[in-house]
Amino acid sequence: MISKGVLQFVFVGLMALHLGACSGGGDDGSNGDGGSAGGQGNGPTPSQPDPVADQNAEGLWIGETDTGMSINGLVLDDGQMYILYFDPEDEWGENVPIMPGFIHGYTTVNGDEFSATSIKDYAFEANEVFSGSVSAVISEEASLVGEIDYVGGNSVAFSASYDTAYERSPFIGDMEGEFEGTAYIVDGWASASISVESTGAFAGASLNGCEVSGVIYERGSGNVYNAEITFGADPCIMPNETLSGIVYFDSGYFYMAAAHQDQTNAILFLAKRPGLED
Repeated sequence: MISKGVLQFVFVGLMALHLGACSGGGDDGSNGDGGSAGGQGNGPTPSQPDPVADQNAEGLWIGETDTGMSINGLVLDDGQMYILYFDPEDEWGENVPIMPGFIHGYTTVNGDEFSATSIKDYAFEANEVFSGSVSAVISEEASLVGEIDYVGGNSVAFSASYDTAYERSPFIGDMEGEFEGTAYIVDGWASASISVESTGAFAGASLNGCEVSGVIYERGSGNVYNAEITFGADPCIMPNETLSGIVYFDSGYFYMAAAHQDQTNAILFLAKRPGLED
């Protein structure tokens, strides 16, 4: 399963590298021993560090934030980023002390500099959507260390490590069956269940009577799936709306995250097979 939890990918910002240079001193620079800047010395030209090749950020990243939240992040082959965050003591929200949430955005990588300039944090605990940006330093298939900076001045630091579970071959048939869990939207949460067919088609409902249907299909890269979820009519909060997102599945644990196209709402569905222990 996505580590023991599901996410506030909170990333430590890029630390500025302060480069200093010390210049040697000759009496007038004419003896070739170095000289000050602009002198006439014939010493060797200082070598420049080789540029860092663009790192591949695609993968599953598992870590924690400086606020004590666990994070599980997926960076997809098209640059999309989904970061689930949750209370490490209560991933499944059974006591609902701190509701989970997720962050969505599009990333770019320049050398070892990882960034997402316009992200949305669907904070179900606060019933709000926050805007911000992410900056981090990445080492391909190793580490991701950075910071999320929110509009308004707050920031959260994070560190995460690459997880090879992303490299497993996905198979939709593995998801066939029933799942029970909790569906979160910006307006609230409710217990819910879904049934997934071997084709990836699914249908379900929450305890408050909102019915959903949709389809899950393979992306073609990585152990993650695309998903389309359509809400039914009233009493659904987003009646007759269809949201696009992703599904991650591992050993009976099911995670779905999808955002509305206008970025004002989203759904996070965390579920597991009946009887499966945490």
